[in-house]
Amino acid sequence: MTEATAPGTTRRIAAANRDVVTARTWKGTAHGLAITARVITAAATIMVCVFGTFVVGDDRALILVGLGLSSAVLFDGTVVRMLLVPASMEL
Repeated sequence: MTEATAPGTTRRIAAANRDVVTARTWKGTAHGLAITARVITAAATIMVCVFGTFVVGDDRALILVGLGLSSAVLFDGTVVRMLLVPASMEL
């Protein structure tokens, strides 16, 4: 192989390797989310229900804690798990 063809070949090999790794990363991310989605959603639902029961009490501090925790778990179970985790796994 001559020096003139080596850089072009190297670039093509690197591009092909990058495409394969990107495809594997995407499939792995989708597979991992599909396996864990049911468990994470069930756990988040249970936690939101438990923390939501704190809101019906008379103690103002307990109401605020329940509202804050249930909001945080709801945000984590929806926005973070559906948008941010897959996006960060693709980086």
